[in-house]
Amino acid sequence: MEKSKIREFGGFLPIDSSFQPFYKENTFQQILELNLARNAIIEAFRDSNWDTLWLPIYTCKSVFDAVKKAGIKYRSYNIKENFLPDIKHLPENHGILITNYYGIFDEKRYEQFLELYSNIIFDNTQSFYQRPVRKKHVYNVYSPRKFFGVTDGAYLICERFNYSHAYKKDYSFNRAEYLFQSTEKGTNAVYDNYLKAENELSESAPLEMSELTKSLLGRIDYESVQRKRNHNFSILAKKLSRYNGLSISINSVSPMVYPLLIDTPKKNFRKYLVENKLYIPQWWKWVLDNPQSNSFEKKLSQHLYPLPIDQRYNEEDMKCMIEIVVGGLENG
Repeated sequence: MEKSKIREFGGFLPIDSSFQPFYKENTFQQILELNLARNAIIEAFRDSNWDTLWLPIYTCKSVFDAVKKAGIKYRSYNIKENFLPDIKHLPENHGILITNYYGIFDEKRYEQFLELYSNIIFDNTQSFYQRPVRKKHVYNVYSPRKFFGVTDGAYLICERFNYSHAYKKDYSFNRAEYLFQSTEKGTNAVYDNYLKAENELSESAPLEMSELTKSLLGRIDYESVQRKRNHNFSILAKKLSRYNGLSISINSVSPMVYPLLIDTPKKNFRKYLVENKLYIPQWWKWVLDNPQSNSFEKKLSQHLYPLPIDQRYNEEDMKCMIEIVVGGLENG
């Protein structure tokens, strides 16, 4: 027997995987387990044999950068105020990337997309629990690290891939230190280490998901996490909807955040939130400087506050957050 193929016996115990991953082969069609969602988008396009990929202007710049680097022919499109693409028709050999923003789309919205377009990559990075669409020429991309404590990982799911895929394995142990540190020190204390790991990951080519990430994902109680997130979301929606410039469906499978859009901007509101230890990112600021952006996209970039609803928090935490947000909006 070759030395490299001999199984190791004994030694210390590694991280154990006690559960099963949420997405697995034979349950959700064909699956590729990759290292990054943007790489999953690239691989979906390569598998599709489309000529051109349409990208939403309102998205993370890293998606555009990755597509450019991969040499993919692309065009960009605007979204309307109902989040539908501002495109009436696509050529037959063109595909479109459609993002489930904040994870707030319901099944009816997906049906709308499928009626409008034939060749779709659904970007479900902000909607991990959204059931993949099983249809020819449709791909589904997921990013577990936006919902769970892992450093990397992505799923690419479709009805049937057109060619055989083989990737080198990713190794994430050198990026995972901040995760273990945050358990004892908190996330803010190791934020610089997190950014360092993110920068390293951003340069990665398409690779197979690391075994460490697979092991961590195998330990998650997915149903419990979904219940907690949905409960937290409903608490915020009930109290903050009257301040929100977005009309949000309550039938979403499971949002990533509660997206609060402030139509009437409050001076120093972000500073006020930070002073009250409510750290809310400003997503996709590059949209503000893009001459192709429309007024709605710029408003989202500048005045959208993605409030956290994840499984770290309970009902009391949501009430505390509401008190801070309402205080800043009514007294600011």
